[in-house]
Amino acid sequence: MKDSWEKMGVRVCILENKPAFFEDSFRVPAFTQNRDILVDLLNSIIFAVITLVYGIFLSNGFCVVLCPNNDFGSMLSALLVSKLRRKRSIVYVHHLEGVTVGKNPTVMFSDLYAYAKGIYGPAKGLLKALAIKVCAILVPKFSASICVSPVYARMFPNSYASTNGVDERFLRLISDSSLHVSESHAVCYVGRLSPDKGIPDLLKIWREVMTKSSEAKLVLAGPDEIDVNRYITSYGLESSVEYKGIVNEQEKSRIMIESRTLVTASKNEAFSLAISEALLCGTPAICYNTVTLLHQWGDCPYVYMASNSSDFVNRIIDLLDGGQHVDREEVKGWAIKRLRAYGEIAQKEFQVVMGG
Repeated sequence: MKDSWEKMGVRVCILENKPAFFEDSFRVPAFTQNRDILVDLLNSIIFAVITLVYGIFLSNGFCVVLCPNNDFGSMLSALLVSKLRRKRSIVYVHHLEGVTVGKNPTVMFSDLYAYAKGIYGPAKGLLKALAIKVCAILVPKFSASICVSPVYARMFPNSYASTNGVDERFLRLISDSSLHVSESHAVCYVGRLSPDKGIPDLLKIWREVMTKSSEAKLVLAGPDEIDVNRYITSYGLESSVEYKGIVNEQEKSRIMIESRTLVTASKNEAFSLAISEALLCGTPAICYNTVTLLHQWGDCPYVYMASNSSDFVNRIIDLLDGGQHVDREEVKGWAIKRLRAYGEIAQKEFQVVMGG
């Protein structure tokens, strides 16, 4: 988004609580990401307070306050800055954990608590459910919201249904002729390793896969928020699961190309950028058949939907053992024809951001 808009002559000022992801960003001092939800919520509050101070004293050169993700700390600070400075405010809605979606999507607290309790336990689950509920309440307070899924756009007034695009740099990387498809028995997951991304569930699924295909190997890559090696050890998966840590774009593309399939066991994804990137690498994907993912990928012949964990296991086995044949070039061709680079999407979103 930043690169695309700056090509259009727009100056983007970024406040972030991550270690210098952007060279010209304002580094907001806060705790690094923690695996404990209590520290994570405290981090969000500290981030909200500090960014509020930054936002108040920034020069008058900005006209819009943009919140690029619908998490508690970012939304609260962006909304407060926009109100105090009387500026237009926009929030991107990427995910809504535990939200019941259907013909009439709702944000029932009982549903949120049932979801959060199952992951974090009764007390911390209550805090997590409250945070999700507050975020859902805050979305309509913004001047407009840009929803990655049309399913979410139906939930909020003044919403624009968008989608996710693929980074142009990633498109250039996958055209590198030095990256060859291997005949490995590897399955990969690339992204945040956290409870809301379904990683504990994925490792349980993998334990079942190993009873049917002992040669299979699962490769994980991305920021670890759950101490994944502890899970791997407790499930007895040391010989079949490899965690590669945080990887760069080139290594990410290599992992995807050298895998038989990408898997994501999250039940909260609105789009799943990893699925897009895997398809562009010629690698099929397996995910749960949630309402949002069905909307995005239901017509793709190379994204296999699972209805439950047993079905998920069977989908993996079919791809590993040759029961499901996939032509990698056809997968890549489908993706190139159907998926869009983010620059094109960013231009349309910019009109919404500016109120056009």
